[in-house]
Amino acid sequence: MPGFTLDQKRLSLVAIYGEDGDAEGDVEEELWRLFSQSASPSVPESFRTHPHHRLPSIDFEWIFSWGAAPVRKEVLIHQDPGTHFGGEARTGSVCWRSGMVLANMISGAWGRELFSNVTHLNTKPLRLLELGTGSGLLAVSLLLTLKRGLPFLFPSPASPPPIVHVTLTDADERALAIARRNVNDILGTDVIELDFDDLDEHLSNTAGANTTKPSKCKTSSILTNPRLFVSYLHLDWTIPPTYPTLSTTKSHPSLVFATDVAYNELLVPYFVNAARNVMGHGTDSPESIGAPQSVLVLAQELRAAETHRTLLTHLLESETGQRSIHLWRVDDASAKGGETESSTTVNNSGVVVYVAHG
Repeated sequence: MPGFTLDQKRLSLVAIYGEDGDAEGDVEEELWRLFSQSASPSVPESFRTHPHHRLPSIDFEWIFSWGAAPVRKEVLIHQDPGTHFGGEARTGSVCWRSGMVLANMISGAWGRELFSNVTHLNTKPLRLLELGTGSGLLAVSLLLTLKRGLPFLFPSPASPPPIVHVTLTDADERALAIARRNVNDILGTDVIELDFDDLDEHLSNTAGANTTKPSKCKTSSILTNPRLFVSYLHLDWTIPPTYPTLSTTKSHPSLVFATDVAYNELLVPYFVNAARNVMGHGTDSPESIGAPQSVLVLAQELRAAETHRTLLTHLLESETGQRSIHLWRVDDASAKGGETESSTTVNNSGVVVYVAHG
């Protein structure tokens, strides 16, 4: 993505692929740093079920610190522990540590830096997409943060904030239902729910360009913030996908988010394939050459070293015709937004955060 930069002094470099496709990093060294040197919780402890997984809901303190004074908001995130512990093993129905860590980073100074770089690319509307949204905790943080944070990114009346379209995807329809409930309960009429492909038509209708067609907006109430749109999309990575509708130039996301999606080694290739296609890294076909490139932000809880090796290897490998990916690990100082002693995981939480783009 041309023009996308982060302060590399606050990044701990994992590996870079140059244009020639040669690896300049060392996956094994990264694994050694994460699993041997890190002060994060031991792998067996990190793998255990968290106590809050058995609760029907959790209290999450959202802290917005883009401005001089932090703004705090207690939000109630619903879960479905019955599907997690009832023999179905649906991991997306509860909140995981990685989602909490990234949700806090997004609403903090690091999130402001991330969005300031992406929004300067003048992508309008600003499209965001989450792979494996689960209970919707990260989505809630994203929407709350952008609702309050867009004026910080666009302070001039001459440059109004862009329309924001957040698409939440998951293979589990029940997880999407929980995410929708959490978004509706917490943000209410501050967001408009639309079908994924209906944003342009809705904007055209509301602007009076096509008043003969009824809007497909799923909310008819008067909105207090009509610049935030959300869509829910069923997406199973293991089934032959229809990614072109997600990765075309018209609907291409600027940012792709994912949290704790690489907990099972067998799922890693499917996730990476989905991420590459949504990011526009699938192939160098004439249709994709010159298309905008997404930035992937991935938070992953450390569990098994072999699973993490598979994740890094698949992210960095590019098959014939695929664009190469540059991958960075965000160090602890960057996550806190300050110059502190760096750590491989955020706040020694056992969660590592990566930023990837081409």
